[in-house]
Amino acid sequence: MGSACGRFQRMSHLTLSLVRRSGLWLLALNLSACINGPAVDLAPTYEPAQFVVPDSWRGASPFIRAKPSDGEVRQAWWTLFNDPVLNSLEQQAMASNPDLQAAAERFVQARDMMMRARASFVPHLGIGFGASNNRQSDNSLFRGIGEPDSAAQVTTGGIASWEPDFWSALRNRMRAQIATAESVAADFALARLSLQAEIADDYFTLRGYDAQNEIYKESIDYYTESYALSKNNLRGPLRRPWMSPVPNTCCTTRRPKKSASKPTAKWRNTR
Repeated sequence: MGSACGRFQRMSHLTLSLVRRSGLWLLALNLSACINGPAVDLAPTYEPAQFVVPDSWRGASPFIRAKPSDGEVRQAWWTLFNDPVLNSLEQQAMASNPDLQAAAERFVQARDMMMRARASFVPHLGIGFGASNNRQSDNSLFRGIGEPDSAAQVTTGGIASWEPDFWSALRNRMRAQIATAESVAADFALARLSLQAEIADDYFTLRGYDAQNEIYKESIDYYTESYALSKNNLRGPLRRPWMSPVPNTCCTTRRPKKSASKPTAKWRNTR
């Protein structure tokens, strides 16, 4: 009898544990079904704006249908120029530009808001714990006889909440946050691309001005050498009596002479 009772108790404990586990699994499945299952959506259907794009173009420039690729990640395109100075400038700008950092922080904020909206689908659990140890003075007023000097207290608590999304309010909120995060991410990518393009354009413009400056310096040196050669030839044995000396117009500028003012005659009426 004792062995039979022990077996029955073990079987009953095993059955209870299986029932508890199956109940937990059923509760989890029901929660997931409520989260991802069908629901009533009262929000209007979003219809994006439709633009009429012509199939051909009649004009001076050729017509090319644009194929935007905003979803692709643009790599370091400026490295194609194989210029180490430009590469260094681009890296410094990407690391220390305040406008780009502000755009990145706005994207991080939008992403956190999206994750917060997504977290509202799952149940929320909270646990609280508190402890205190109070001690009173031996000479305190209104102290009872035999009252202890210290008192310790420990408090615990918990909270659980879950909101079923029967009317698709949480779903629509999450969709709105996802769209906002995508928009902010596009703004960040545009700011980064604009900064990179502006730095590259300014760099190559400055390089062009440096090249023009070098050309001007070389041209001045060539003109100076040509003037010196011409002057030496006219002073040397090749000079003829009918040749006039070469004026120094290469390195000096002439200023126009002021014309002498003539005195004006004053007429008097002798009548």
